[in-house]
Amino acid sequence: MDIPLTSDALDIAFHPDPQTNIIAAGLLSGKIQLIDYTAASTNTFKKTLTLRPTIKSTRALAFADSTLYAASKDRALFGVDTHTGTLVSHWANVHAAPPSRMITLDSGLIVTGDDDGAVKLWDPRMPTTSASSSSSASTSEAPAAKKTKLSAAAGNVVNSIQPTTATPVRTYAHHFDWISDLLWCDHLAQPRTQNLPQKGKKKATAAAADQQQQDQPVTLRSRLVCTSGDGTLSVIDFRQGGSGSAGAGAKADVGKKAGNVKGVEVSEDQEDELLAIAPVKGGSKFVVGTQLGTLSVWAPTRAMLDHVDRIPGHPASVDAICPLYDPSSSSSAENDVVARFAQDDDVLLTGSSDGLIRILHIGPPHTLLGVLADHGGSGMPVERIRRKGRWVVSIGHESAIKWSDLAELLDGDSEDEDEEGEGESSGVAGKKKKRAVKGDDDSDDDEDEDEDEEEDEEDSDDDDDAPDAPLSKAADDEDEDSDSDSDSDAAPAPTSGPKTKAAQLAKGIAKGALLAPVTSTSSGWDDDDDDEERSGKKGRKGGVKKEMKGRDQAAAKRNERVAFFADL
Repeated sequence: MDIPLTSDALDIAFHPDPQTNIIAAGLLSGKIQLIDYTAASTNTFKKTLTLRPTIKSTRALAFADSTLYAASKDRALFGVDTHTGTLVSHWANVHAAPPSRMITLDSGLIVTGDDDGAVKLWDPRMPTTSASSSSSASTSEAPAAKKTKLSAAAGNVVNSIQPTTATPVRTYAHHFDWISDLLWCDHLAQPRTQNLPQKGKKKATAAAADQQQQDQPVTLRSRLVCTSGDGTLSVIDFRQGGSGSAGAGAKADVGKKAGNVKGVEVSEDQEDELLAIAPVKGGSKFVVGTQLGTLSVWAPTRAMLDHVDRIPGHPASVDAICPLYDPSSSSSAENDVVARFAQDDDVLLTGSSDGLIRILHIGPPHTLLGVLADHGGSGMPVERIRRKGRWVVSIGHESAIKWSDLAELLDGDSEDEDEEGEGESSGVAGKKKKRAVKGDDDSDDDEDEDEDEEEDEEDSDDDDDAPDAPLSKAADDEDEDSDSDSDSDAAPAPTSGPKTKAAQLAKGIAKGALLAPVTSTSSGWDDDDDDEERSGKKGRKGGVKKEMKGRDQAAAKRNERVAFFADL
């Protein structure tokens, strides 16, 4: 379902309180709209507040408790009290360029990034000074009058306040192009300090090295991860570096090499625009969307200097990524399929320029599970994706918010499930449940496979020579699941229902719960490369054994000939 708006939406944000069913939308016209979705299950939505604090577009939104912060194209930052519907703050000229991204931290701090690559940290508790520029005052007075008129028509009274000037706590300008996404990590893993065991060593040596790393004290790092249109990814430590004395509109360290900025780690140039980032696997990996449509996988243990894997398959740029993992969901809710599915931190929603929102499982193997929503095909890109509970909202180049229900996709038709039998689950949730009931042998095999892959990457001189890990179709790993289920006593045999994951997806498509997955004719969907990559290490080990056996046989024959001629 689509929620109509008066103009195109540039950003959306859910209220962080689980008991508050409010979503905010920042519009191209400068308006900020609050929408109550309490009755969303009946396709009923209510606009509770509409205000227009600026005549320029509202480009970024972020909640901090009950306060909504909005960044506009005229380089202003507004604070709105969602309880009273009034403006509580107005900071003028917060950036030298229009802001492009904004997030809030648990401590109440605000982080903003602009079109010139500057990143700033703000503290709303710090005192502000009155704006001395008359032009800034006149610019804000005109929108205030119009704002009051629009709000009166909507039945809301909004106060107008005098703009002030704030000073950022930290300012970083190591990027030279727009900040495309910001991600705050409370516990970013430390880079590895020990080399992995070389090939040919015994597994006991590797186990001892792993145990030694586990015994070392763990140092938790809080870092900000930024992606930029300049093709680099950076990790910022707010405890050091940056500039805190520069004016609100000033740029610090302009032209300074990124490697020389204290408290900042910058990756190698990826030669492609980095557009979005999301954590997977408990924060041990990060997935980044690019302009060419390839997803790159990054690992904090590799110091975030370069990607460690690539996932091709998207036919257009990946502009938005949203994880389905929700740490606030309770895994004990056995009757809530959405809550159970939210405990899996390997599933992502990706929004592409072709207008599709795909459901992707990050492996190995990387699997396309299906398509959640369609924004109208090519030419209607997906710019933002947000998720709260069972609801997923997205926006593109249209005057509406697309509203999707995860429960319909994951749960499927309960009546059909009753007819098929209680032992079989359908849809994407059935696939994830089938993965969960596998025995411990599967998890051990996965750990060994991960160790082998890390050893191969450590010994390789050039990572680019390794084949990319492609997206495989949903039915590709059915044989693996069936083999694993036969070896495990914990896996119950299904009595009825679909026999393959492809059939499960087809069932969901027939119900109308999800759209048909997009097939790709590119080499990114080929499965042969993935199989060759998995069996490569085993083949190399077998070749070494054959070679050693041949050498022993040749030595024995040579000794026989020497003994024969010695007797003559």
